[in-house]
Amino acid sequence: MINLLENEKIILIKRRHPLIIAIEGASLFLMACLPMVLLFASYSIYPDAMGFWRNYWPFIIFYQLLWIQILWIMFFITWTNYYLDVILVTNKRVVDIEQLGLFSRDIAEIRLESIQDIKSEVLGFISSLFKMGNLHIQSAGQTKEILLRNMPEPEKIKDAISKCRDEVLHEKIVIHKDTTPTQIYK
Repeated sequence: MINLLENEKIILIKRRHPLIIAIEGASLFLMACLPMVLLFASYSIYPDAMGFWRNYWPFIIFYQLLWIQILWIMFFITWTNYYLDVILVTNKRVVDIEQLGLFSRDIAEIRLESIQDIKSEVLGFISSLFKMGNLHIQSAGQTKEILLRNMPEPEKIKDAISKCRDEVLHEKIVIHKDTTPTQIYK
């Protein structure tokens, strides 16, 4: 999937919070149940309608199963997008892999030494309860900002990236023959 650079080690691999896929799965499940609920609700409101629907049961069952199959495919696509959306933190860079559909993805990477600012935000009661939030990584390069939405424990991810960044910047300090430290930026 991602080719690592020379002497590069993976520090952290994170996906979006599992609550996101649970909410999407629950909504698809409710959509799958909706036609049968409406059918039984119409029967309870209009009991005489059962005589009308009795002739069409094979069609009702066929279309209900077709509807469930369509929703199952939608869940599969949602699960694939969830599973393949990944952030990789290595000792040299941060790689954000975002699956945009079944056959397309967007990969953005920021070298640790070019990171200028990292901001984590947790907005709202539900996000605070489940320790879920957004992470903004600001850089000086062409990619101005990477936005990671609905990450679990964004503060810990921010701390891990900051720690790796500090280690990389510390390695860039070179002591010359006259023992005066200077920073070298590539």
